[in-house]
Amino acid sequence: ALYGNLWENNSLKDLETYHQIRKVQPLEEAFKQCKTQCWASGVRSGQTNNRSSMNILDIIRERISLRPILEWSQKEIFYYMQKYFNGRGYILTS
Repeated sequence: ALYGNLWENNSLKDLETYHQIRKVQPLEEAFKQCKTQCWASGVRSGQTNNRSSMNILDIIRERISLRPILEWSQKEIFYYMQKYFNGRGYILTS
């Protein structure tokens, strides 16, 4: 690995570098190639402190970021998955 195991160093700077290399840069490249103007993300506000401060719509790096399930509860996710995906290779747990 060119940079080593950045996610294992307990360094915020290394974790941010890892995030840029493995997530942000590849996603940005794909967005540019596809000329993406809006994208949907499956994050929920209850997952982390950072996500609890997010909005359903935001402009991020000159694109609209849509978070349609941001305010859904774990229960709502469970029932949605049960209704639309149960029996299609997904394992549902409460």
